[in-house]
This record gives sequence, structure tokens and C-alpha cells, in this order.
Amino acid sequence: MTRMECRRSLSAPTGTENDTRISTHENESECNEIPQSKSYPVFKNIGTSQCLNASQEVSDTGQCCHPSLMGLANGHCSNVLEFFKDIPQDVRKCLVEFLSSGVTDDLEIHEGNFHHFFHVANHLNLRRLLQCCVEVYEKGDKTRIKEKIGMCECVHYLEQLVATAYRRETSVLWHEKDLDSDRKFQVLFLTKDKHARKQPVVVIDFARNFKIYKQDIEKADKVGVGFCACAFEQDGCPYIFVSGGEEKKKSQIWQYDVILDKWSKAGKMLHGRSRHLMVAVKDKIYLIGGQNVACIEEFDPISGKCVEIGSLPVAAWSSTYAVNNDTIYIFGGKNPAGCISTVQSFNCKTNRIARLGDLPCACSGSRAVVLGDFIFIATSEGHLIKFNPMDGSSELCALQPFIRRHFVMFVRNERIYITGGVRKSNDKGADENHLYKYTPETDTWSDVATLSTSLPVYTYCTVRYSGKCIIVPFEKFR
Repeated sequence: MTRMECRRSLSAPTGTENDTRISTHENESECNEIPQSKSYPVFKNIGTSQCLNASQEVSDTGQCCHPSLMGLANGHCSNVLEFFKDIPQDVRKCLVEFLSSGVTDDLEIHEGNFHHFFHVANHLNLRRLLQCCVEVYEKGDKTRIKEKIGMCECVHYLEQLVATAYRRETSVLWHEKDLDSDRKFQVLFLTKDKHARKQPVVVIDFARNFKIYKQDIEKADKVGVGFCACAFEQDGCPYIFVSGGEEKKKSQIWQYDVILDKWSKAGKMLHGRSRHLMVAVKDKIYLIGGQNVACIEEFDPISGKCVEIGSLPVAAWSSTYAVNNDTIYIFGGKNPAGCISTVQSFNCKTNRIARLGDLPCACSGSRAVVLGDFIFIATSEGHLIKFNPMDGSSELCALQPFIRRHFVMFVRNERIYITGGVRKSNDKGADENHLYKYTPETDTWSDVATLSTSLPVYTYCTVRYSGKCIIVPFEKFR
């Protein structure tokens, strides 16, 4: 069993409730128990408007999930782990073997234990197991099975699956053609009052047609104003790393496990930072700039050690960045004189640091994405800049629909999207929650959807999750 499989599997019971575990190491003795009384956070589905679901431009053509499965995790019985501890030992053993291997040949599903299997498959979104349950239901006594399910909402979803002739191929989670692709989640840390104890976080699920889920993370006192975040994959498992921030221990780096909802200390920076950059490239994380700090540190998440490897030619904070061919490009930012237009680069292979040509305009608090051979920078002054990494040249594109700050920018299906943010003026309007699409070929913006909430985004990162994994992050929090 791989570390990833062991880490996510539920160990077989020995007859007591305290034996329900989630394994975090290859050695079974190192597994950490999950207290049965643990209350797991719940993502609130804050949804999208009808125009988002109706927009063919935004729809995910590669999605294999039927619309009837979109809300499987909403409105069910109590937490799946609470349900898991109450099911018979033989069923738990079968589920453990399935979660470890993905093999369904030895599953013994019948009318008496049908609900146990279906409930777990439903909560964890285990598509192959759902298919097995549907086949048993269609061949068995449907009335008796429904009586066993009772008042649980599982009966509603079972009817939906049968009504839509739900069929699956041989993969555990996705179609075979999707197994090697990554599933992406945009994780947004929203702006908050500096005295708030909880950090509001929003997750946008790209595979579910931009479904949006929100929760407040406890222990927000781990980071202060000006912290930075990035996503990182270690041994096939996704993590979010956060570092720095004012009013707290500026040098501390924290690690957040998005599967287990667990915080842990990851290491310390050599220099305390705030309003800096935190960039993951392959197996390292780079900490760049910040207020009163010009140096670059390389952080190894395995050893937890930082090494200083150089300094920026132009010190700045509140810059933005993009990674292209192992090179980190740093755009704009602020220094004591104000906003700057400087472009700087850092090659992660050679550790070479260089200052490139300036942007057409100064900017800070901007966002940047890579699309094709170019990098696009959206500024908080409403500009959109096209940067060519090959020669360091840049040009202005069509202005954004309106001037905003604290927004999020991402690429999907060869198009650039911007949403959320706060209007720079005091003028309040509905545009703050609109989703805008930019088409590079025509240099035009279009309004494609309206979200049901505004999203003032402080910082964000993209969590990529291997399609080969059985359990998807954030699913259990909804």
C-alpha cells in the first residue's frame, strides 16, 4: 500500500469505538486516532446563480459527474465517521479493503447491509462503490431495501441514481481517461477583521461547475495580517502552507492538511516577513521579499529548514508572481517611495536573480496567471498587462470591467476569469460578485455569471489533487 493509500484508509476495528482511525504513516503503530466526539467543520454551500449553471462557456466539458450527484454531500445523516463506527464489523472490514485497493470483487452487499455501504459511498463520493450498490438494488427487493434505509436521505439519492440510469466504468472515482488528470480547487482566504478568531475561507470546485463552499477555520490566530499562502503536494497528498504576518510570529511556517483538517508547525523562516510571496516550485517553497526584507529563502517541507539563496535587486512588498519554466517572475509591488513597475525574475534551477524591463504601469496587490506563452497581470487599478517571458516585453490589454482590489484570477479552458473583490471607490454595486471572462484572441471581457455572494479575497492558492486518489479533499466538509 502506498503512503497515500495508507494515509487515507480507515483501519479495521477490533470491537471498540476507539479503533476507528485514519492512518498517517506506513507503520500501523504510528497511526493517529480520531476522537469519536470530534466535530468536523462544515462547508456551507453558498452556490451560484442560475446563469452560471446555464452558461455553456463556463461548463466543464470533461466532467463525468451527473448533475443529480452534485448535492450528494448535502443534507445527509450525521458525519460519516460517526455513522462508520456504528456499522457491523464485517462491513467495516470490507470497506477498509475497498478503500485500500479499490477492488470491488470481494464486496458482499445484500439487502441487510445495503444502507451501510451506500451511506459511506454517498458521503465519500466513491463512485465505483455507488455503482455496485445500484446494481444490488436493481437486482434485489427494492421495497425491503428502502425499508432498511428508513428516513435517511440516502433513499432520495438512490432514487435519483436509478432514475437517471447511473452507470460507471471501472475506475474508483473518475472515468479511466481522467485518472491521470488533476482535480483543481481554488482556495480563497477572505479578508477579515484583525481581531476575528476565525479565518473565513472559500473553496471553488472547478470539477463541479464552479460550486462554492465556505467555512471559518478555527485557530486563525496562527497567522497575522500580511500572511502568505501556497499549495504544495507531498507524497501525493495536498497541503496548504502559510507563513509570516504582522502581530504574530513572523518567522513561523504552518502546514494545513486539507484532508484531515489538521494544522501543524512546518518550520521557521530565517527572516520574519509580512506581505511577501510564498511560491511552490516542484519540491521546494520559496519565500520572497516582504516589508523590510529583500532576500529569498528556499524552504524544504521535508526537513523543515530554510536556506537564504540571494536577494531581490529591488526590494518590494505586496508584489505578485507567476511561475513559467522553473522561473518565478515577480511583478511590481511597493517600496517606501510608493508603487513600482519593476519586473524581476528568479530561476529555481540556477538560483539566478535578474531585473527585467518595467511594466507599462506601476502596480501592487495585483494578480497574475500563465496562459499559453504569456503571463497576464491584472492590477488593482483596472489594467490588464500581457507579459512575454521570452523577451521581457509587455503591453496593455483591454481594461478590466471595473477597478477593484482583493479579487481572484484564474485560468480555465484557455480563458482568464476574474471574480470577487471590493470596489476601489465607495460606490457599492452588484458587480463585485460577477464572474468576468477575458478572451485573449479578441482582447475582450464578458460578464458570464453572477455569484450569490461577494468574495473579498486577501490571498489564495490552487490545490491540485490527483485523479487517482480515492477520497477528494473538502468533500467531507460540505
